[in-house]
Amino acid sequence: MLPQYTPDFNSHNADWSDHGPIGSLNVLLAKKKTKSPNDYLQEWMAQKDDYLRVLLEREAPPSNKSCSLCNADSVVYQCHDCLGDPMFCIKCCQDEHRRLPFYKISKWNGSFFEATSLAKIDMEFHLGHSGLPCPCLKDIHEWEDLDEPTCELSSDYSAIPELPFLHAKECTTVVDKSRVHSLLIRYCKCPNAATPDRQLFAMGMFLACFSRPKSAFTFSVLDSFLLDNLECRTSAMNYYSKLRRMTSSTFPHLVPDRYRELMRVGRQWRQLKLLKWNGFAHERRLPHPGELALFCPTCPQPGINAPQPAKRDSNHPEWIYARSLVMDGNFKAEHLHPTRPEDEVWLTNGRCFMVTREQYKMHLAGAKENVHMLECNNHRAVNQANASRHKLEATGIGGCACARHGCFVPHSIVNFQKGERVNDSSHLSILAGMEIVPGIGLWHVHGHQDKCYVRYASTFITGAARINGEIMETLWAPLNIISPSECLDYQMNDSNFMKMIRMS
Repeated sequence: MLPQYTPDFNSHNADWSDHGPIGSLNVLLAKKKTKSPNDYLQEWMAQKDDYLRVLLEREAPPSNKSCSLCNADSVVYQCHDCLGDPMFCIKCCQDEHRRLPFYKISKWNGSFFEATSLAKIDMEFHLGHSGLPCPCLKDIHEWEDLDEPTCELSSDYSAIPELPFLHAKECTTVVDKSRVHSLLIRYCKCPNAATPDRQLFAMGMFLACFSRPKSAFTFSVLDSFLLDNLECRTSAMNYYSKLRRMTSSTFPHLVPDRYRELMRVGRQWRQLKLLKWNGFAHERRLPHPGELALFCPTCPQPGINAPQPAKRDSNHPEWIYARSLVMDGNFKAEHLHPTRPEDEVWLTNGRCFMVTREQYKMHLAGAKENVHMLECNNHRAVNQANASRHKLEATGIGGCACARHGCFVPHSIVNFQKGERVNDSSHLSILAGMEIVPGIGLWHVHGHQDKCYVRYASTFITGAARINGEIMETLWAPLNIISPSECLDYQMNDSNFMKMIRMS
């Protein structure tokens, strides 16, 4: 027992009686240095009428109705994307927007600003000669329509002011991140000129068709679409619906529908970005399996951040160069059968995280399927493995990630056909001489037998450090609403990238 301490108030070291009673203590609380959101809202509420008045004033023409550039009096056009919404005469409006084709303009009709477009003021955009007309360009314009049923617009549609693109039959529909536009594009017709799709691509626009150039997507809208898909899980349909509403808030259903083209061109753009990021723009060879994917920069990788086996220090323990991996399956990442599987084009096909399709199918065709008896209570993996899911091409996905940082392993993700089966995961090959130390995650291990805890828990594995072995459970949730394999590849690559840039 520890000795009990009793203070000696009569000690000469502390004369408690001479101090007298202790007076009141005043504590001054520090005044907060920042305002809360409610403080700012209270200040704004007192001024909201002034803000509303200025907002309405912007709907009217300015008192000084002269051109902001040449001071001419014949001003009727206003640009809503230029700073301050300046007014222009028709000539200055053309000159100011020769390199700004995606700015929104409107025309004052005496009562209100009516939506119009640069195409309606005969604004042409010339390719191949720094914005100047091609000397070989004739007056005959060679334009063709899409493979769509042609229809004549009724007089009611032509009178709708918010649809400036409906009258321009020679225009190219260009989808930008701001809205859908109609542009009068003139291609270079010189003998050595590139094809129309290459000319537009050099200007930052991706044509939806090679033979009939009538629709294009800017690089900005493609980047914006892919980023929205990564961060917000926005589908192509929802993203294009947003663009249609940005183009016309009243008649979005009358904006040209380029949803199918966006899905296809988005896939092409995604593939080009992966090839560029991984250094294949200057190589003629095709990427090998997994070469378009990022992996964990801190896990030991011989020749990259760790020495080759022949150059390792013999005094170092082997676990220094060991890589901790976890495997798991996800039953919510389902995928329906394609409508025409014989026409499917696989752009990545094993070059990222999903395994090579043909080799995986050959493995499944030769693998023996065993129906397991239920030994655990309501084991979902076994239940789904024995269930028939004939309407689904894939009933889920399974794969590998590094145990410490949760980075997906390239070329390790497989599709499940009937839940989680052994013959799905056995597709992963093992290098000769590789030593595998098995383990069970710290959450799942308690569902096994008691002897499994000391035998397989990561707590007792030499060199495993403090890992729970369950990190893949946190990686599946963002992927549950993603179904195509190319989107899964891109999402997993972005997951690894975001971890990499935060590992400093």
